[in-house]
Amino acid sequence: MKNRLFLTSLPITFANLVLLLVLTIGFSQSASAQCQNGTGTSPIPQDLRVDVAVGTTGLLLVTWNTPSGATYTFNVCRSTSPTSGYQLVNYCSVSGTKPEYSVDTTSGFTRICRDDNGVLAGSNTSALTPGTTYYYSVQACNSSGANCGAFNSLSNPQTSSLYSNAPITCSGCGLPSLQGTLNKSTQIISTQTPNGLSVATSVVIPSTLDKYPYPCVINGASCSQSNQCTTQTGCQQINQHYAYHNPNSALGFQNKLVVSLPGSEGLCNGGNFLWVAQNLGYDTLCVNYDNNNEQESICDQSHFTGTMQQIEAAVAACFTLISQAKLNFTGPCIMNNGMAGAPACGVDSDDTKAGKTTPYYYVNSVYDAVTPRLTLMLYYLWCNTTNTFGTSWQNYLLFKGNPITTSCPNTQQTASIITNYSPKWSSIILSGFSQGGDMSTFADYYYATTSTPAFLDRAINLSAPPSADPVSTTVIAAGYLNSMPTSLLPSIFGLISANDPHYCIGGTAAKPFNASDYQAVWTAMGFTSANGEGESDFNYSASNPQPCPTNGPNVPPNPQSTLKTAHHNLVNWAPVNEPGGAGHTDTLFLWNEDFYEFMLIE
Repeated sequence: MKNRLFLTSLPITFANLVLLLVLTIGFSQSASAQCQNGTGTSPIPQDLRVDVAVGTTGLLLVTWNTPSGATYTFNVCRSTSPTSGYQLVNYCSVSGTKPEYSVDTTSGFTRICRDDNGVLAGSNTSALTPGTTYYYSVQACNSSGANCGAFNSLSNPQTSSLYSNAPITCSGCGLPSLQGTLNKSTQIISTQTPNGLSVATSVVIPSTLDKYPYPCVINGASCSQSNQCTTQTGCQQINQHYAYHNPNSALGFQNKLVVSLPGSEGLCNGGNFLWVAQNLGYDTLCVNYDNNNEQESICDQSHFTGTMQQIEAAVAACFTLISQAKLNFTGPCIMNNGMAGAPACGVDSDDTKAGKTTPYYYVNSVYDAVTPRLTLMLYYLWCNTTNTFGTSWQNYLLFKGNPITTSCPNTQQTASIITNYSPKWSSIILSGFSQGGDMSTFADYYYATTSTPAFLDRAINLSAPPSADPVSTTVIAAGYLNSMPTSLLPSIFGLISANDPHYCIGGTAAKPFNASDYQAVWTAMGFTSANGEGESDFNYSASNPQPCPTNGPNVPPNPQSTLKTAHHNLVNWAPVNEPGGAGHTDTLFLWNEDFYEFMLIE
């Protein structure tokens, strides 16, 4: 799965604060003095959503996507009627008194308005009323607030695909507000976050040392083996990404780094999760690595022979060996160790596409593995950037296991850097989507179980880890998960969507698998009720359409309506898919903001 989804254009969506969502459509606006349709040429914003924040009453999260092609500002309107009475939400509108939205100034990205009736903005003392249905619409204007176009409108809601999410199952029940507890909501939306920056991988890791810069693409496909990304016509070198914390975060500077790892075939960028981390006071960074093929495909049972028991053992070991090579290039699935034992590493079906040696090549170079790439990126930032907002990148590095107290020598050879320097894991939150989550979880396990343990601050999985494959009808999880120390469980967080196919039982109706991928993984690693880390289901309702079309997970639902300290294994049952999504990518969207915050700071 890719770690970035570009949304398609679909009709607007509205939600309310009652137990069951009422989905309605805002028609063309009435003759409200403040919210008339504009006569300009600005396009209509798409994918408007209204969501209820986790554990919050009287507050709605309004999001929409910015039209591409120019820089726009916006007006947001609200009413208690779908067809009339729309009034400007001042603090969310360019025409109002205090704009409080912005995720990214680039066109095509998500925008946010946290509408609580003006309490956070200081313009009102009473929040929105739980149990009341609210309707929203939004219009785009140019950068100066003029040339405003039409508000959203739709004439036939019965035939439209509507999307909404409410990760809370009750209203007016006095649940604590996560934002109120942290006292930082206004900062998240009223203060512009420092922009993310990127550094070409070929600069951080010289292309002469990085034989196949990974990943790189040309027209959506991988570049050929015979040409470097930087020289092949039309080929794009994928940059690694970094960003500073928001200096105005109400939580202050965390002095910690959040690292994101993209999913299979995914490419580094900022994204919603890292944006939220910045606003909580974390520095952020994204690194590329050898992720072209899904581990589930590499370790498929079809690549192994023997008795059923032998194949099960081979599948479990394959996940461990592949993850080891991708983490720090010390496992057997690498060129330097030859092909001895290669069948135990499965088969990479993308060998020709990625310029790999048929059939057992997986990680060609130490410079394609996660830890060396992270180390080199941090070293580069230490030596080539100035201290900004209090960030000193060397604080996230160790020199021969010790804190760095000197200035950057900037004369180290690349090979010497990854030998002498290492990430300071105790100051790092390692996060990832899909296969990136595989790597985050494996890193947490691996470094904690080395002879000199190095504990991550925490690992955060978005739609991950899906590292499990069926052998006949038994779903086999990655072998290392069975050795996960229970002491690590409090440092591992996971968020998935119940719409994710990995959450559902596969196989056929006559011969179903014994578990879903996630269920097999959670059982193996100890994310169970017996360890106090059972699945916590948000937005579960018996009246919801069941997300699994034929076979659901073999566990009873555990409905939750507010996040609690013991919750690390989070499942959102909201019956939605984002436009263009397929369930697996549901965790990447901004309406998960409250989940993100909880996993980052709990």
